[in-house]
Amino acid sequence: MICSTSSSGRAAGHRALLALALLLPSCALWSQQAAAPLECGSLTSDSDGRPATRPTSIRWSASCSGGSGDLVYEWKSLGDSAEIIEQVGPSPTWDWSPIRAGTFRVMVTVEDSTGARVGSDWSEPIVILPAAGAADLIAVLPAENLTGWIAPVDTVDELLRARFVDRGFRLVDDATLASFMERHRIRDTGGVTSRMARASKDELGAGAVLVTSLELFRDAAPPRVALFARLVSSGDQPEIAWMDSVGMSGDGHLGLLALGRIGAAGILLEKSIDCLTASLARSLPELVAERAPLDPRGEPVECDSQGEVVALPPGEVGKRRYRPQTAFRAPLIDSSRRYSVAIVPFANATDRKYAGTLIGLHFINQMVRNEHLTVVEPGLVREALLENRVIMRAGPSLENAEALSSDETLGVDLVLSGTVFDYQDSLGTPKVEFSVNIIERSTLKVVWASHSYNTGVDGVLFFGLGTVHTAHQLASRMARGTFEVMTR
Repeated sequence: MICSTSSSGRAAGHRALLALALLLPSCALWSQQAAAPLECGSLTSDSDGRPATRPTSIRWSASCSGGSGDLVYEWKSLGDSAEIIEQVGPSPTWDWSPIRAGTFRVMVTVEDSTGARVGSDWSEPIVILPAAGAADLIAVLPAENLTGWIAPVDTVDELLRARFVDRGFRLVDDATLASFMERHRIRDTGGVTSRMARASKDELGAGAVLVTSLELFRDAAPPRVALFARLVSSGDQPEIAWMDSVGMSGDGHLGLLALGRIGAAGILLEKSIDCLTASLARSLPELVAERAPLDPRGEPVECDSQGEVVALPPGEVGKRRYRPQTAFRAPLIDSSRRYSVAIVPFANATDRKYAGTLIGLHFINQMVRNEHLTVVEPGLVREALLENRVIMRAGPSLENAEALSSDETLGVDLVLSGTVFDYQDSLGTPKVEFSVNIIERSTLKVVWASHSYNTGVDGVLFFGLGTVHTAHQLASRMARGTFEVMTR
């Protein structure tokens, strides 16, 4: 309604006054209606209130009224420690697909065209169970050999299966798994593709697939061992349910009179696998009783350099010397939002075979723990590029970023990669040097760039205290240091 009058001359004066008198009540009523306060009632969802198992989708609805002009709804979730903006737009509904297990609350904030804002109360807690649990049947893939030379991967497989059985996990038997891999021509055991995930669920009845990568096995003095392991859920939406790694050296913790020296790589391998299986067990909510003595609040855990499961330290515990020497961050990234990330193997400019893959695994291990990020399983990244006939170039590539961010492939928000310039892990003092680049989906611009270089003796002053004995430990700390700066 246009509440205004005009006069075309004295002859129309009385008519104008009469029209104005008739319009004023309508204008007053219209102004009163436009000024109605913005209000939001309680949230509703199609959840029945019982714990839901991932992957799942829950529809939330907001009932809001009043305000001026179009309304914008900002949906948020609150997990154990992070409040995250999940969706912003005109829709009063939100289809929530939680990316990790935990206890969550949801709220909505509404803003009208005048800038007035009002928020609902936080919803009642809703429990989301992990995609893979302790009761699931697990397919343990043969270990991937990333050592660069012949290594006892069969021994790794035997120890893994034995330790999993000892902890009560149910495993697909060897013969059935071998037949399955032959039938589907599975040769690459370093990742889980969508086809493998669906077939594992449908044909094997497995709820998850265990992927293990042997980074280092050196039996000569001092012996050194390093391993990665991750659990990937099966079915139509494979995702990383858990990941951890461990790197150990025989002279890593000598103690009094060097009594702590370990002289055989086989002993280090057993301790490493014990630590990884314990870390997985402590990550599962069904095994809270086992986790409680160390971790009563359910905090994330990891394997340390002594082969012990410890609570994951807060970000500030990380040493400043492991942060990047140079770093650039574009203002396009909002730390309050959630992002999906695909990590492409780094370009390898070293003599160390698989160094680019290893640095990529270190970043996956750090980023998969963050509530703001959904990290895509590496097997899905490789599959998406192959299916779209994109040559998977290691390192930063606009071609890779454009292909992986497309809605026809993975539709990720960010693509992370980089270049490894040094990765010395077999003899002497470990040295690691790498650069990192992140390309953002909508602009295809670099939103993060950094360069890191460290040795195992950085900051060591007396008696070798603080020495890092493996490149695995060093790269892990550097990846964490980079991620800490990245997420400030």
